[in-house]
Amino acid sequence: MNPRNTLATAAIALLFTASCRQGADKTDGAKESEASLSGRFVNQTFLSEMADSLGYTPRYFCFQMHFVEGGRVFIDRGFEGDTLQYTRDGDRFRLVGASSMGDMAFDVKDDSTTLVLVDSAFTGVARNSSFTRLPNGDDPAKAWVAMVNDRMVAGEYEIMQKGKPTAKKVRFHSDGSVSGLDGYTRYELCHTGDCLQTTQPYRHVMYLLKEDGSRTTLAFTIENSGTGLKVYGVGDPIEGTKGERKVLAMVYDLKKV
Repeated sequence: MNPRNTLATAAIALLFTASCRQGADKTDGAKESEASLSGRFVNQTFLSEMADSLGYTPRYFCFQMHFVEGGRVFIDRGFEGDTLQYTRDGDRFRLVGASSMGDMAFDVKDDSTTLVLVDSAFTGVARNSSFTRLPNGDDPAKAWVAMVNDRMVAGEYEIMQKGKPTAKKVRFHSDGSVSGLDGYTRYELCHTGDCLQTTQPYRHVMYLLKEDGSRTTLAFTIENSGTGLKVYGVGDPIEGTKGERKVLAMVYDLKKV
């Protein structure tokens, strides 16, 4: 065989091998990227700020982001949701058509357990939202309820009477159960939707439930950075409005134990 032909053939073989390797690397990288964008991420920024948020304000783009196959992500806003496509743009990802403002960027950290959604332009708040990945195996609905409850009211309290302790204990459990509170067995917290505007002035809203299905709407404030709760009655609904119910007298004064 002609030496020149041999050299040419070897060179072509090397170029072909390098090209295949580069293609494989790109494919592997794409697979790694796609694999990192799986699972459900919850908005830790919302959870850290919700105790200080009252009324309905669009301070958050969404509460959860659930990545599924096909380059899609389900956007959970609590009272509604959308499924969007996402693409990679260099080191960043983008939610395609996230809002009327267009696409929305997000960054995934190296360990693929944290992402930061660049939503400050959408919310008008000078910070972006940080999300953490929900561990595999956790029931998403139950995990979210527990996170909300933990940030707001979960814990043991002593009932106070005219500012003095009564030795009567109440416990709000992370799973939404309650014990020691006038026969109530469950509680639910409003954190999204029209219920945020239940009262005037705005207060956090809690629903207490009994075994017989009865349901009581109450307003509450979080005292002294979470060391206590003051719980108030709520007036009757006003016909033709979704909220503006009066905040009545305090029914429970609770000090965290």
